Amino acid sequence: MLPTSVLIGPVAEELLAEREFVVLASFSRSFYLAPVHGKSQGLICCCTDALEPGPLSLACSEWNALPVPAAGTGVVRQDGALCWKNFRLPLSTGKNWVPPVLPPVQARKPHCMQQHAEALFACSLHGFGRLLPRLLWDGGLPPLPEELPHEDDTETCLLSTGLSFLELGQAWLRQPEDVVPSDFVSGLVGLGPGLTPSGDDILGGMLIALFCSGKEEQARLLKTVIAGEANRTNRISRAHLYAAGRGMGAAALHEWIGALLCGAERSKLDSICRRLSQIGHTSGWDAALGAALVCVHADW
Repeated sequence: MLPTSVLIGPVAEELLAEREFVVLASFSRSFYLAPVHGKSQGLICCCTDALEPGPLSLACSEWNALPVPAAGTGVVRQDGALCWKNFRLPLSTGKNWVPPVLPPVQARKPHCMQQHAEALFACSLHGFGRLLPRLLWDGGLPPLPEELPHEDDTETCLLSTGLSFLELGQAWLRQPEDVVPSDFVSGLVGLGPGLTPSGDDILGGMLIALFCSGKEEQARLLKTVIAGEANRTNRISRAHLYAAGRGMGAAALHEWIGALLCGAERSKLDSICRRLSQIGHTSGWDAALGAALVCVHADW
């Protein structure tokens, strides 16, 4: 048994009511557990506590001493521990992680999106995050940035394709209707490579920002349309969208939304940006772009 402490997110905590799991995928700093019998769309992400905490997380403090199980390995919960082969990961030292709560609408401090844009101009942005500075500065989606690296044709193509769908989403946010443009969602779900495609991360960021800002009816409309398109993406990304549909994502993303809505000192914003840049290859910035679209266009 490894003497370790764990930090448990809300989705992971709910799934720990199950007894049998299988390792869905295994990586150097994480592995995903799926319940064998449960029907939840969620997953447990067992990971190093060096990663940003979130709703799926079961983050371990002694990750380097953990024998990471291969995909397909059976895992059982018994006697207050997760067990596989001859190893036991105790859960008794677990602490719960919950997303930070934003101040109520009437308590939000006046702030200037352009101040946040200035901080982003100094960042090394990737993926759809490249659109963020101009979005915050101008109050709307910019054209495809001219400064994109010429050698990265894949990213240029992805941004060019995604931008047309984002413009549909932007129009819906500016003038919310009961019907979410289906092309907006179907175009983004599964768009891009990686464990969580960029389009999924953008939609997740939008969902979380809508919930965090009190736009729950819009969030539910968007959630319903996403659920109808979810089979277009992979199981792990669906689990993160499931959490986003409950208003929960990575801690840094919640703090980013708080900074946009409530204001933040430059040093705090710089810290949030560093953490966003460490989430996946571009996932942190992609989700931040989706959240920023809501914060810029919603009528407060």
